[in-house]
Amino acid sequence: MNTLKTIQILAKIGKILSKIIYVCCIVGFCGCIVGIVSLAIGAETFKLGGVTIHSMIENEAGMTMRSFTTSAWKAL
Repeated sequence: MNTLKTIQILAKIGKILSKIIYVCCIVGFCGCIVGIVSLAIGAETFKLGGVTIHSMIENEAGMTMRSFTTSAWKAL
């Protein structure tokens, strides 16, 4: 009986953790979609420490915004 009780407790903990991770994945997916759409419509006013997302993408990835949004839409 002790082994069965342990397995049931672990299953309940796993179920709760799975639900938490599922919600986090849904929130992350929605955030990614919002980010791709905002980049596609040209929303480049979001700044991190005085640097726009637009300039970060062009400098770090070596891509223009047009090629970035094209590749992002192809990935969907």
